[in-house]
Amino acid sequence: MSYWLGIDVGTTSTAAAICREEAGRRTGPDVVELGNRSAVLSSVVYLGDDGQVVVGEAAEHHAIAQPGRVVREFTRRIGDDVPMMIGGVPHAAPEIAAMVVRWVADRVAEREGGPARGITVTHPAGWGTYKIRTVAEALGAAGLPRVRFRTEPEAAAASYAVQERVEAGSTIAVYDLGGGTFDAAVLRKTGPATFSVLGVPEGIERLGGADFDDAVFGHVLAGVPAVSELDQDAPATLSAIARLRRECTEAKEALSVDTEVTIPVLLPGGQAQVRLVRAEFDDMIRPLVTETVDALRRALRSADVEPADLDAVLLVGGSSRVPLVAQLVSAELGCPAAVDVDPTASIALGAALSAAAAPPIAVTVPTAVTAPIAVTAPTAVVPPGISDPTPERFPTRPSLTAVPLETEPADDDWRSARSRRLRWFAAAGLLAVVLAGGAAASVLMSRAGVDPADVATPAQATTSPAAPTGGENSANSPAGRSGGAGPALVVDAPTRATPQRAGAPAAPQSRPTTAHGPVTSADPGTPRNQPTAKTPPPATTTQQPPPATTTETSPPTDQTSAPAVQ
Repeated sequence: MSYWLGIDVGTTSTAAAICREEAGRRTGPDVVELGNRSAVLSSVVYLGDDGQVVVGEAAEHHAIAQPGRVVREFTRRIGDDVPMMIGGVPHAAPEIAAMVVRWVADRVAEREGGPARGITVTHPAGWGTYKIRTVAEALGAAGLPRVRFRTEPEAAAASYAVQERVEAGSTIAVYDLGGGTFDAAVLRKTGPATFSVLGVPEGIERLGGADFDDAVFGHVLAGVPAVSELDQDAPATLSAIARLRRECTEAKEALSVDTEVTIPVLLPGGQAQVRLVRAEFDDMIRPLVTETVDALRRALRSADVEPADLDAVLLVGGSSRVPLVAQLVSAELGCPAAVDVDPTASIALGAALSAAAAPPIAVTVPTAVTAPIAVTAPTAVVPPGISDPTPERFPTRPSLTAVPLETEPADDDWRSARSRRLRWFAAAGLLAVVLAGGAAASVLMSRAGVDPADVATPAQATTSPAAPTGGENSANSPAGRSGGAGPALVVDAPTRATPQRAGAPAAPQSRPTTAHGPVTSADPGTPRNQPTAKTPPPATTTQQPPPATTTETSPPTDQTSAPAVQ
């Protein structure tokens, strides 16, 4: 008798299912009893000194005496190159996941009398090709050379289609809240046994029942502060913490049925009890559940599907049993949500259907979303030593950061902000100096007998080497203001005037210049019989500004109109 095997390795639990072939006829899928008290198996692994691998409840018992050799939630570490230290030996997360798959395959082979004809392993919808490749390589090293992969929402939809009558063209939203990850996808039934994924599925890799357990554990620590005061390195403390965490998980599961639980706290120095009611638990996990509902809404928008267009909202995953989940999903989407009959094993049932040779429940993923979410065709694990026939499907892992390792982004931002502040201060200081210089020049010119109102502003300054001629003066020219008939006198604008001290020799006066050099004669275009400008009073010293800028000023009161000087 041949069979096909589907395995779902979750963050907190592992499930398996098979489809058998008897007398040329396929039956199933059926759930495989992996645990002693339930069909699912705890995703806990114990590694002994001699290389022994223990999975499930037996590994939980080892955690009390040897917590350093027990590992949990390893699926959350898949994709992380940092190894996990188990008994002082480094192990990669994909390696631990492959150990669990190998253990399940061996147990099923013992019961069924031989290995499976095909194996399908599920994974979160948010996994990329790098994570799939690392797990595939680990499975090949563990002796499972041919394994197919299927996303968890696809497997859940396939299982639901077998249990319930789903018409062709029906649209289903899958809300998968597991022990450590969340996935949301929208699927449409396109044929008697096929589904297509609409849009791009949404996933949250680090949100699930394990976070609910942490919330309950935090509630216990708040009620019994003595737990935090224990020596965290003492073996007795490690055993007590492992036992307490298991009690918190059982209390969370009990609140799905009961409205109140009591959590025993057994410490090395004493014992206590903590009471927890469902309303308190709901308040603790409400922000997390709301985040999953938002992700489901994003999946609907990506698929261009309104909640009213859905034929069903399927809740799968062990954590979907929490009553608050169904309440929020129904309230937010405005449509009823159906909790799967066995949410912890529904994904494994769909995986077994996908593993069956003919006719498997195939889920066709559009080309636009194949790369980020799933492998549409059966993906084979390449055994060591054999070249990969399709290397382009598994690109090398991208860089974790675009910032060089020797660069601190926070320091760069601080330096940029400091540079901007320095430039602002420098500009403000320069403006203050200019304003102070202008005020000082006005005061000094007033003392020297020069009216500051007669000094042109920078906007009135001219760079032309020639002044207006011909006996007509504009209203803004100095000659026009003083009533003279001749052209204005153009001289260099003083930038700073200093008073002449008594007894000190007079400073030499700078000669007017133009862009062609110093002025030595009057403008040739001006009549020669006009009087020339007189020298200004020696009490004022004028400094030479840049040659490109000149300033108009009125001649002294004892002067008549003068020709323009270049």
